Order: sequence, then C-alpha cells, then structure tokens
Amino acid sequence: MKKYTLGLAVLATISLGLAGCQNNQKSASSSSIKTTIKSNQYNAQALQKRYDKICDQVISPLTAIRYSATMAELKKQTAKNQQILDDINLELQNNTSVPALTKALTQYVTISKAVLTDIANNNPDTFKTDSQKFSTLTNQIAQQYFQGELPKSMVTYTKMTASTSSSTSSSN
Repeated sequence: MKKYTLGLAVLATISLGLAGCQNNQKSASSSSIKTTIKSNQYNAQALQKRYDKICDQVISPLTAIRYSATMAELKKQTAKNQQILDDINLELQNNTSVPALTKALTQYVTISKAVLTDIANNNPDTFKTDSQKFSTLTNQIAQQYFQGELPKSMVTYTKMTASTSSSTSSSN
C-alpha cells in the first residue's frame, strides 16, 4: 500500500509539473513580441521635412552655445537631439522611395550625430572638422534636391552669426 501511495504521489507531482510547464509555454508564446517590418514611401517633400528636422537638431545646441549654455544643459540637449536623429535615421532606413535623396539624408544624419557628439564631449578639434562637413553637406543637399532652399534654422543661425561677427569687428 505504501508503494501504491508513493507511486500516486510521484505521478500526481509529475502531472502537476507538466501541466505547469504547458501553462508557462502558452503564456510565453502568447506574450511574445511580434516584429513587423515597416517600409515607408516618403516623397521629396516629406524628406525635405526630415532634412529640416535633422538640421534643427544641430542648430539648436549651436544657438545655445552662442547664448552661453552650460555644459550640463548642452549634454542634456544633445542627448535628446541624438535620439531624435536616431528616430529619423530609422525612418530613412525603411524608406523605399527617392533612394538618392534618402542616402544623402542618411549621411546627413551621420555627420549631424558627429557634431552633436563633439559638442557633448567638448571636443573643439573634431568639432571644427565635423561642423564644416555638416555645413557643406547642408548646402549640397539643398542645391541638389531642394532648389537651394536651406532649412530655416540654418538661415537664421547664419544671419545671427554674421551679425554677431560684424558687430564684433566693427567695435574693434
């Protein structure tokens, strides 16, 4: 009788254990994350909005520097702007229309992120080189794809730096 009771207890334990495993498997498979591949069909006008937004992410901390922002403020702003650029880059990677412009904007994101990294790391040597590349690429994309139309933030920043430079040189 002892063997029979012990056998039933072992059988009941195994049955409960197997039932528990099946329940865990069901819940694990039903709660798994489903990944879908999304492709975008951005036309030139939609891509121009992204071009403007990419530029804005670099110009905003440059403007903050001109107004004497602290390093802590700059680091916070550049981190936020880097994330925005990452999001735009993902949208561009999934874009299946206007491939040449999409590729140019992907390169633009890369150099923009480099400028933001230079600002956050307070690295004037690479900042000078990267910001020149950023400016050149901004102009090239505008000329090649948008009839020379620069982002408003770039135009405003250029005017601001030009007026600051001329007022500084005229006061000397």
